Amino acid sequence: DLGRAVRGELQDPLTPVLAVGSAASALLGSVVDALLVVGALDLNALVGGVQRLRAERALSGLLAEQKQKARLAPEAGQAPAGGTRTVDAGKLSPGDVIELKGDDVVPADARLLWQEGLEVDESALTGESLPVQKQTDPTPHAAVADRLCMVFEGTTVVAGQARAVVVETGELTEAARAVHLAARTPPAAGVQARLQELTRKALPLTLAGGAAVTGLALLRGTPIREAVSGGVAVAVAAVPEGLPLVATVAQLAAARRLSRGGVLVRTPRTLEALGRMDTLCFDKTGTLTENRLRLVRISDGGGTVHAVGDEAGADTLRAAARACPRLNGGSDRPVHATDEAVLDAARPDPDWTQLEGLGFEAARGYAAAVGRTADGQRLLVIKGAPETVLPACPALPSHAADTSHSLAGSGLRVLAVAQRRLAEDEKETDALEQALRNLEFTGLLALSDVPRETSTTLVHGLYEEGVRPVMLTGDHPQTARAIATELGWPEDTTVVTGDELAAADRSARARMLRDAGVVARVAPEQKLQVVEALRDAGRVVGMVGDGANDAAAIRA
Repeated sequence: DLGRAVRGELQDPLTPVLAVGSAASALLGSVVDALLVVGALDLNALVGGVQRLRAERALSGLLAEQKQKARLAPEAGQAPAGGTRTVDAGKLSPGDVIELKGDDVVPADARLLWQEGLEVDESALTGESLPVQKQTDPTPHAAVADRLCMVFEGTTVVAGQARAVVVETGELTEAARAVHLAARTPPAAGVQARLQELTRKALPLTLAGGAAVTGLALLRGTPIREAVSGGVAVAVAAVPEGLPLVATVAQLAAARRLSRGGVLVRTPRTLEALGRMDTLCFDKTGTLTENRLRLVRISDGGGTVHAVGDEAGADTLRAAARACPRLNGGSDRPVHATDEAVLDAARPDPDWTQLEGLGFEAARGYAAAVGRTADGQRLLVIKGAPETVLPACPALPSHAADTSHSLAGSGLRVLAVAQRRLAEDEKETDALEQALRNLEFTGLLALSDVPRETSTTLVHGLYEEGVRPVMLTGDHPQTARAIATELGWPEDTTVVTGDELAAADRSARARMLRDAGVVARVAPEQKLQVVEALRDAGRVVGMVGDGANDAAAIRA
């Protein structure tokens, strides 16, 4: 409310000094002086409070959440069953058993009881750009990004199905913890910090001057009322009560100009620091990248790596597209994120008619389809993890494994593609059940969460302006370095991991991050530590992000 916002603005070192001075002036008969001082204080607080209230209301509207639903199972079990009922996610409590399937938003933190091919997009929480393959085996003492037996509130199921028991809800979830970190009051910065410093230095002199004037007046025989009044007048006059108002009005004007460009300024006092910023931290996923898988490289059967669109990789891409099974009665919608990426890059294939399909499951490691070509041949086509598909190719070229490792080492997600012809008397269903045998290696695909079109230009522009960008991500260090290099960071940029930060004290973190360009495997609460450590190292830090895991660092 407005009253709380105004009270927040009055929490300034000048306020108690001027309040005491105005009260003394009023008691001594200088009511006009007292009213002028109080008016300046209140006007400054009211202007700042109104701007903060407007920003908070606009932010609340932007962050308004729809009521989330959850499918509640009647009782715990080890396999999916019917009889589920839909309830509001806010009514869940620890011990409830929920069921999850593709496109569900996880309603609470939960421990997996059973899962089949479950993959979860955890980018909003951990910054991990690729879907995470889950398991039921316990992962004790693991970081949030490595807790494969858990699902977390606010993350999205991209494939598979599961049953899980709720362990935390509401404000006790990992996502809520990240948001609550943002409730910390940020330290004073820029003009506000300098005004506070000026007040601390001027306050003793102001009080001493007022006391000296009062004392000298008493020594000269001046009546005590006039002597105290003169001392109070000197003390109040020495305090720059108009300076905060001038600064607030200037910052408010800047905030209004930015609002015309679609920028919501939550705290106008931070605007001055933008001009002095020398380090800008970015959450990678969804900010620098699109948070969507895209095909970026194709390796043909001969081992040559081609760019997407190169005609030499067309056969491999066509086979991979045929291995994107159409389930649910032939729906045109891909059933997996990798299928969508492959089909986006592939050309239409009118010569292919699918007969049977087998969707991707993490436990199986591949997707497959059986279809008929225009000349009547029946083919089994497979795409999946190289460690699953390559051993099923008897005549595997010697370069295949090396090419796969090389692409993976560049931070890319690699899929192997293979196929074989069906015998005349072979059933399509039998071919799918025994898919991993006598395959002919076709090639490799490499996918990645690709950069936004403007990201590389942005990074180069920051370096040219003397602002050092720092990328924060939940990705593996090797993947993070490869993506950072593609975005414009130097190849020899220093990479620091979340585990290294966790093992260091505050001063060590400041030394560690002083020249770092990438922080990998970082947890939500560690993003705040990164910002604080950079500030301890003497940097003026900004933060850019779009998820709950960025809230605390942005607030700082």
